Amino acid sequence: PRTYDTNNFDQTYLLWSWRNFWQYAENYPQKLTILFNQLAKYLDTDPKLKIGIIIGSYRPEVLADPKRDGKEWLMSLSCMKEMISYSNRIITFANLHWFEVLGLLRETKLIISPSESLGCPAYEAAAFGIPTILDRASNPFQDPNGNKFFEGIITAPKDICPEFLEKLDILFTNYSVYNAHGNAYREYVKTNATYEAYVKQLDYVI
Repeated sequence: PRTYDTNNFDQTYLLWSWRNFWQYAENYPQKLTILFNQLAKYLDTDPKLKIGIIIGSYRPEVLADPKRDGKEWLMSLSCMKEMISYSNRIITFANLHWFEVLGLLRETKLIISPSESLGCPAYEAAAFGIPTILDRASNPFQDPNGNKFFEGIITAPKDICPEFLEKLDILFTNYSVYNAHGNAYREYVKTNATYEAYVKQLDYVI
């Protein structure tokens, strides 16, 4: 509903915010292994950093209660084998209220999840000036023809691929790049996707 004049570059969480983690865990465990190996290097650089995973829905016969058992399930996955020593810095989240998501984003430095074509996570992160790496072919900040709504959108193929990981690394290490793109994301959301912007559009129409 609003944007926040925050600078999240030095915040705590590296957050998987799209509720598609279980799909990656089931279908792309090797790609998740590559991602977590890169994230482990980030954790080594800053003792306050944590990895946050919003698990989302999963098959109930495998994970009946993700809020209660999510961490145990996560750490049992093959992709987490090399992350056991970081277990106390990996937090799982499930069944979050929207305001809880916003509270988590307030403490988030980076979105580490490849995006889906639609949905709010990119807008939610943008409200805090967090630049999300978006699917080049289809994302919430471009039209069906691929025309971007504003300059400064960061894109990569919809995957945990070398280009995605390279851009994630740039955002993690380069404050100037992070800040410039984050401000562009936030300004777009402020102008087009807040209650204030909605009221202004109503006034214009009326």
